[in-house]
Amino acid sequence: MRDTRHEIRKIAIIFCLASLVSCLAPAADCLKYKRLPSLEIKVPGFSVSVVQPERGLDLLHGNVVATLAEEYEIEYGAEKASTGGWCVFIERVSATIGYTNFVIQIDKRHEKDSCEFNAIKEHEDEHVRAHLSVIEDGKKDIKQGLIDAADSVLPVFAETEKDFDRAMEEMEGELEARPEVKLLRQKLAAEQEIRNKKIDLGDKGRRIRACEN
Repeated sequence: MRDTRHEIRKIAIIFCLASLVSCLAPAADCLKYKRLPSLEIKVPGFSVSVVQPERGLDLLHGNVVATLAEEYEIEYGAEKASTGGWCVFIERVSATIGYTNFVIQIDKRHEKDSCEFNAIKEHEDEHVRAHLSVIEDGKKDIKQGLIDAADSVLPVFAETEKDFDRAMEEMEGELEARPEVKLLRQKLAAEQEIRNKKIDLGDKGRRIRACEN
């Protein structure tokens, strides 16, 4: 007796493989449109404000709340695929990375413009400058990391022009999730922590203690 189950399974496998090849063919055809996108790095402007919150803070130290902006503007290109449909690819990336806002917090028990108030603000201003210097000094690494990430994003096949938005969202999501971008964030955070600790070790309340003399 002929094993029909074996024949059905064999036909199903052949069908699946044929479907896979037909799906991969347009994507493979798009590889010829792969190119290294141009890249522009922008550093946003920033503001600094001082507040004295109701909750108590350390009398010897203040606190800085920093807001980091990370935005990407991506320009895409599209070419007709030889197999039909379109190949969508990244042409240019404009990245805005940097701190946009700093809020210095000082304990409300220090009267504004008093010696203690000004001593703490002076110390926290150093932390603000440290945040800014990490971005400024890291521009080369930021640019290289983003170039590597953008270069790793392959063109996406779009069956019709209506699929362009889906293709662009897919590439943008892949860019932001690339290991190179994640590593870049980690390196910036680590360098920021190192510089902040160095500032604190170099002060240890020296400025505010001087107000007692």
